[in-house]
Amino acid sequence: ADTYVARRRLCEPLEMHLAPDVVEQANAEAAAVGVTDGMTLVAIHAREDGYKTGRDTDSKGSRRADATRNARIETHFAAIDYLVGLGYTVVRIGDSSMTPVNRPGVIDLATHPKRTGLAELVCMFRSRFLICGESGPLNVSYLTNTPVAIVNATCPIGGYPIRRDGFYMLKRVV
Repeated sequence: ADTYVARRRLCEPLEMHLAPDVVEQANAEAAAVGVTDGMTLVAIHAREDGYKTGRDTDSKGSRRADATRNARIETHFAAIDYLVGLGYTVVRIGDSSMTPVNRPGVIDLATHPKRTGLAELVCMFRSRFLICGESGPLNVSYLTNTPVAIVNATCPIGGYPIRRDGFYMLKRVV
């Protein structure tokens, strides 16, 4: 019951922003990876297994294997191309162990040599929405007030969007 009480606290957007003394540095770091003020952004995160390795990927003491939440970025290419065709710049977020993406209209922040946490946070704040699975960026979206499209959700309850501006699609897990 405590988990659902905590989730309810996030139902309404929170007033969140970067600290004033960090904004200039954050914008400079975002510009260094190619993100400028005039861009209309969509963030995307396709969870891969590189960030978590070893026993943790197989089981966390539950019946569900953690690796079932993984997805290949290639399965998102049709959506990415569609969004780029509509005029969005797609920013792929994540960690440096991810499969590199070299695609028109995409800034691969995950594998960019100048990637920083602040640059990623700026992208989350500026994105019109986030496409992701059940992973860390989903939780960050509630702090940055970024609408979310949860894809490949493996848990119909835990993956259910908290806010009205989110939706999800379940992954078939066998």
